[in-house]
Amino acid sequence: GLVALVVVWPQLDDRDEGFRLGVSTVTAKATDDQEMLNARFTGTDRQHQPYTVTAEAALQSTKNENLIDLESPKADITLDDDSWVVLTANSGMFHKKSRMLELKGGVNMFHDMGYEFHTSRASIDMDNGVAEGDAPIQGQGAFGQIEAEGFRLFEKGERIIFTGKARLLIHS
Repeated sequence: GLVALVVVWPQLDDRDEGFRLGVSTVTAKATDDQEMLNARFTGTDRQHQPYTVTAEAALQSTKNENLIDLESPKADITLDDDSWVVLTANSGMFHKKSRMLELKGGVNMFHDMGYEFHTSRASIDMDNGVAEGDAPIQGQGAFGQIEAEGFRLFEKGERIIFTGKARLLIHS
């Protein structure tokens, strides 16, 4: 009975703690390009504020080592007042030398003050804190809701100019 208890006891306690090895789902592809999974790029802007760009996959072409294609990129940017901005998209491209981030498809921007903007493409100058886009943009925050044909963002969001036809709905 004691031997049976020793064998059965671990089966009764169903805990998923500890370290376990598993089989990776990474597949090999025939390519001349370099690819990195779960990529992370970190840097600082001109005011020495940190930013991080992560992606599910990053593909660096052997034809132009300055350009990196990103799959599901996410940029975390710290602002001067220690607030933050997060940008996400379906795909993107990071230019290493100019530190430009080009985002495409389902671009979302979230600010820790509760602002939220959505567009289909945006270009972000990570060094200077400037962003722009010529695709329609929708946004919301404590102020209300806005729709415009494009935008220009300066000084890391201190000033935003909405371009083209714009519609603003202010909540009282």
